Amino acid sequence: MKFFFYFVLLNFIHLQSFAQGPAPASNPMTAPGASGISVNDHTLFWENSLVIDYNEIYFSNDSASVANLNSGARIYNGYPSTVYNSALLNVYGSLEYNTKYYWCVVEHNASGSTQSPLWYFTSMVFPVFVQEYQFDNDLEGWEIIGPYGFNNWYWSNTS
Repeated sequence: MKFFFYFVLLNFIHLQSFAQGPAPASNPMTAPGASGISVNDHTLFWENSLVIDYNEIYFSNDSASVANLNSGARIYNGYPSTVYNSALLNVYGSLEYNTKYYWCVVEHNASGSTQSPLWYFTSMVFPVFVQEYQFDNDLEGWEIIGPYGFNNWYWSNTS
């Protein structure tokens, strides 16, 4: 009987030392590798594990900062009891054009913590603005080709 007690105790201690944290966050709504993401007011979404006490969200254009969970890359900290399932990026500030950004979610419960995969996206390229032509003084060479009331104009190099 004494042997059985020690055997059970040792197995219990062995199992406890290898306890795992919660399942990692999954299903990011901004698909990994997405491009053309707006530089203003973008929101990240994901699914959390079923049993978590709180989570943290890391975001930066420096992949090493996010992967190493540097505190400077943490934009949301739910400690001790807040669970986020989305993150407004306006807390980070306005994103830069044509820049690759990395993010991950760290989920915590009594058994430990688990880091999601390192997800990334690229913000939109800088928009090109075309200056509008003013028709106030010179209509020579311009011809309306669409229905009236619409800005469908064609220019030809003839009078």
